[in-house]
Amino acid sequence: MSREVQGEAPDDARADPRTLQERMEAGAARLHLSGVVRHTGRRRTALLVALVCLAGGLGGWALAGAWSPATRAAEPDAVTATVRDVVAEAGDRPVPTRGHLLVEVVNASAGTIVVTGHDVSYDAAQITGVVPRILEVPAAASRTLEVDVAVGCTGPAPLRSAPLRLRRMDGGIRPLPVNGASQALTTLCATAGGPQSPLVIHEAHPEGGRLALVMSAPSGRTTEVEAVRAGGVPLVTTQATVAGASTTIWLEPPYDCPMAWRSTGIPQQVSLDVDVGGPASLTLQVGPALADWLLATSCPGGSR
Repeated sequence: MSREVQGEAPDDARADPRTLQERMEAGAARLHLSGVVRHTGRRRTALLVALVCLAGGLGGWALAGAWSPATRAAEPDAVTATVRDVVAEAGDRPVPTRGHLLVEVVNASAGTIVVTGHDVSYDAAQITGVVPRILEVPAAASRTLEVDVAVGCTGPAPLRSAPLRLRRMDGGIRPLPVNGASQALTTLCATAGGPQSPLVIHEAHPEGGRLALVMSAPSGRTTEVEAVRAGGVPLVTTQATVAGASTTIWLEPPYDCPMAWRSTGIPQQVSLDVDVGGPASLTLQVGPALADWLLATSCPGGSR
């Protein structure tokens, strides 16, 4: 029979001088310490996992720009329509002014496109016909068409043309602006002359070393004068807005007499860069007043 059964303490218990109470308290302390260690380990593990996740998230956020696909930049339009020539139509009806625009359509896309007419116009120019009515342009090719227009030169509406209608290979329809249309319409109105002229110079006179040009737009159309040249030489001027009433534009002479004027003579007309609803330029006759002013300021001793 063992000693435990007989009520005797085991050898290791007799070797331990502590009392039973002391041994029980020590065991409880060991159990508590073990629990603390296990609990602390779990907390450390959870904290480590959280730190790893946080580091991964921050790293991914910081590198998102490097790994995400680049935003595709806007590509230039692969199909363009540009006026290459303009011809005024002779006729007995002075209003509206009629003409024909020769338009080149360039297709730089990878597929065939089709021009199927034009949109409605809310400006001065109405498109009255397109020849051919259906124009097919293969990829990497160009074709021409004729656009017939009737222009309200005497009205205040902007000198703009309605866009053409473009059908893509996928069947989608979108407007195709006509580049150079404002210039072509300005030429038609200037050719008609009189009340249809986009701008008219009424008077030119020097004052304080500058030249005053008094002009107006007979149609009442708002026209921005952006630059003035004489014989190809820019004349310093402030931008001005010309509408129905007379407006004075002040010109500054060049510091020196340009070589072009010495060889070809002092100019008597000016070229203006204007905005009539789109960019355009036109030439207006000023007369001897311009030449006299330039001779008195920039080119003394010169000749007309």
